[in-house]
Amino acid sequence: MDDIAKKNALLSVMQPAPTALPKLSRPKLELSGTDIRKVKEAGEKRDPVAGKSLRDDKKEPTTIYVAAKDKRCLRLLAASEGRRVNDYYVEAVNDFLEKHAERLPKL
Repeated sequence: MDDIAKKNALLSVMQPAPTALPKLSRPKLELSGTDIRKVKEAGEKRDPVAGKSLRDDKKEPTTIYVAAKDKRCLRLLAASEGRRVNDYYVEAVNDFLEKHAERLPKL
């Protein structure tokens, strides 16, 4: 055997062929807004699509990025009014959703 054949034989033993991973597929969920609405009306506690709580009053944490000068202004305003900066963020989101309510899907 020549050197190249020996090298290839040795490499084939040292580096086994990569194992093929099984193909995973998600089951297709065919739920519409009316189905979700029926689940809510029936008093279900979990969303059938996302598996999360359906409680509307539950607060969810989120992260946003704002300019440093804007954050500084919000902190000054909050300190002067005796409020929390978070109150302004919640107020801004509520105002935005109220302004664009017609764009939301009906559930």
